[in-house]
Amino acid sequence: MLVPDLLEFGFHARKVSEFCGLLDEPLPDIDGLIVRISEGDPGNWEKNYRNALNALMHMRSFTVGHTHADHRKIFTASRANLMVTYIKVSTDKYPEATISVFGLVNCFLNSVIPLVRQRFEGLRF
Repeated sequence: MLVPDLLEFGFHARKVSEFCGLLDEPLPDIDGLIVRISEGDPGNWEKNYRNALNALMHMRSFTVGHTHADHRKIFTASRANLMVTYIKVSTDKYPEATISVFGLVNCFLNSVIPLVRQRFEGLRF
């Protein structure tokens, strides 16, 4: 279910930025990871929130990247203890990019939402 959820999130996050006039707001880099990748790093990490959302909207193909989270047990029923870490996206318009799922969501929750609340004080969600 991750892929439909991620695409729906990306679509709505982009629309929030458009409708609220936040497309040109400076936002923090999104290339942060919740884990350190020691082997098989896909490289080409997208840093820009807006570019990442655009890549998701123009996606032609993708690969979901998992990381073995050996630093803590997250999924107790899973022997491999894998967690989704990134999505590598090829588009019809932009260069191939690797998008940190954590970085994208973290930027939305901790930077975009506060800006929305600041600009639209009466908006409740």
